[in-house]
Amino acid sequence: MKLKFKKLNFTYLLGKLNSNIPRNAWCQIFTEIDDDNTDPNIAMRNLIAIFKMFSVAYEDKVLVLMFDEMEQLGWIGSHRPKMISVQSEGCAPIIRAFEQGKDTADFFENPETSALGLRVPAAIGDFLILKAIRESNGYALTVSDKELMDNVKMIGKHEGIFSAPEGGATVATLPKLLDLGVINSKDRIVLFITGSGLKYVDLF
Repeated sequence: MKLKFKKLNFTYLLGKLNSNIPRNAWCQIFTEIDDDNTDPNIAMRNLIAIFKMFSVAYEDKVLVLMFDEMEQLGWIGSHRPKMISVQSEGCAPIIRAFEQGKDTADFFENPETSALGLRVPAAIGDFLILKAIRESNGYALTVSDKELMDNVKMIGKHEGIFSAPEGGATVATLPKLLDLGVINSKDRIVLFITGSGLKYVDLF
């Protein structure tokens, strides 16, 4: 599902990401994202992956292994997608550690956000998350609860997707990343929408 947003081409990848997804399923996901590209050397070029930060970093570890295995199989080249993480301003231990240049994240006191999937004051795999972001030349930033809820409504209005607030957070990062120069109009961007708004009907 593709559309233009401030002259950007981006794709929504719908589904729940959790520890039950095996590496071969992740391989299929990323190869189908670029299934029109038959050259493995350019399959991941200019690909930007934007996702809400996982709480235990299982998926981050799986993604690292997955890309290595796909390269060994000749499906992709040595290039890796740029990983961009987003957290709520009210609970952002990973983003704070990223900005401070730390390898691990301190406990985030008094976390508060309407996006329950982002209310993770202490990520078990914080060092893996930070390592994955930096090694991919990625970025990490926060959004406000108002921004993420506004973008949940935008997704529903324009795409017919009833996303959880966490999905709205990924969309809310786009204009910020553009203003910061982290992304540009030539990048291909994947937004991971990892939950249904049906779990948050009390917020609407």
